[in-house]
Amino acid sequence: MIIRSGGNRVAVLGVGALLAAAVFAGCGGSDSGELSKDDFITQADQICAEFNETAKADQEEFQALLDQGDFEAAADNFDQTAATSEEALAQIEELAPPAEDQATIDEWLAILNEQPALTEEFSAALRAQEIGTINALAPEVERLTAESDAIADDYGMVDCGSAGNAS
Repeated sequence: MIIRSGGNRVAVLGVGALLAAAVFAGCGGSDSGELSKDDFITQADQICAEFNETAKADQEEFQALLDQGDFEAAADNFDQTAATSEEALAQIEELAPPAEDQATIDEWLAILNEQPALTEEFSAALRAQEIGTINALAPEVERLTAESDAIADDYGMVDCGSAGNAS
């Protein structure tokens, strides 16, 4: 994620990854209704696909607001997407992976649990138009996204992994 300011034009790269990753910002899972691995993947990917579709539209609006120089509205848009991600997370947390896969899913969610602080920091920096702070967050976002994508990809997820973050 890099923001460059030049006049009224600001470009943000990688915000979609931050928003998509934020969907999983939590740990856990239900102890009841254990799913097969295939069913877990199918249901998680469906939730991710729906979120990714919404996030893509939000990202387009976000970029348009930044292009207009409206950082406050862009931050509001970003916060709205983060709230939508919390709804998707609640759905993911209702899924119970197979017991033998719980450690893998917990590891995946633990990595993603690091996202909320970055999301809050990004939003605050955006409102304050602190471009240096926003750009400084990029390496951490990229690291967390790569780690979580690797686990999701290895587990067999598509929309919750790197393919879902590609836009």
